Amino acid sequence: MKPFLHTGPAGGSADRVGARRYRRLQVALVGVLALSACNGSTSAIDPHSSPSRQAVPSPTLSTSPSGPVLITGDPSALPGTLLITDEGNSRLIEVDGRGNIVWQFPPPGYTAPIPFDRPDDAFYSQDGRQISTNQEFEQTVQVIDRSSEQVIASYGKPYRPGSSPGLLHGPDDAYLLPDGRLLTADIDNCRIMIFSQGSQAQIGHTGVCRHDPAHGYLASPNGDLPDRSYRHLVVTEISGSWVDVFSLPDLTYQYSIKSPAHYPSDATLQADGTILLSDYVTAGAVYRISRDGQVLWSYKGNLDHPSIAIRLPNGYIAIADDYGARVIIVDPATNQVRWQYGVKNQPGRSANQLGVPDGIDFRPSTAAG
Repeated sequence: MKPFLHTGPAGGSADRVGARRYRRLQVALVGVLALSACNGSTSAIDPHSSPSRQAVPSPTLSTSPSGPVLITGDPSALPGTLLITDEGNSRLIEVDGRGNIVWQFPPPGYTAPIPFDRPDDAFYSQDGRQISTNQEFEQTVQVIDRSSEQVIASYGKPYRPGSSPGLLHGPDDAYLLPDGRLLTADIDNCRIMIFSQGSQAQIGHTGVCRHDPAHGYLASPNGDLPDRSYRHLVVTEISGSWVDVFSLPDLTYQYSIKSPAHYPSDATLQADGTILLSDYVTAGAVYRISRDGQVLWSYKGNLDHPSIAIRLPNGYIAIADDYGARVIIVDPATNQVRWQYGVKNQPGRSANQLGVPDGIDFRPSTAAG
């Protein structure tokens, strides 16, 4: 395993502006990145912090697409598999349309130099062979090779929040770009960190938290997701409920949208130029908005702190209902739930149960690996 080691200038820390499960708070290019082997200091863990919880064999683990139907609804509503970040159970699981777990991380008996504790979000690389994930409480981001089930890169030191070299404070939405760069929203430091083999950069000024992306400032960014074409990067700012769009690969600022969400989370740019985002509050919602901020579609079906919504190839919308302990798929034409994994308000680890499903990503059935 290799850590991304920060060698750029240190900055001040930022105060949290709100809470996302008592966190999720919270154009300058700086620094140099060195990629080297893990050492003892990287794996050091505060003995007074919460311990890492290791995965145990799932009672529903199956490699057969014809396993039992464990979901509520229609298996055909999911034309592939969903990668679910089950934070409450410290695991990633990949679920097919029937609700069978066909892949999970960590595998049974997993050991590593750093823990894998309460992952927050996880996303596939473009080819589906790698998965990037952030552990916001643990203050790390990790890159997993899906085939070998091993962590192949990491950044941050477990349970040591900060802004000095090698540290993060509230990392969110780690994402791998096709050119090999790794992004993460460093919420409490009010910056988007950008790592590659030979360099390090950032959007935002460390510890300076305000909405002014045209001049390189961000206010508690908690999302940094590219569109499907990888031509745009969408940054979600908690403070002020802003959605900012940057161009890829050069990260030039383009425009901002004032969202209707009280607590915007993980906005994504759609092919038609609209924005899909979640409102991470108790009576939560999912919105599709126009470039001028008008609500074109919404779903408010008994959601409790939904954190991310993604559009599937069939036009349906998959939603992570975090505190509702479930993931649902909604038909936006009727706002009817077509598919559900997890039992509403009944967290657990047994078949068809989730802890806090904070992240989702889609993998088509024909994906490699």
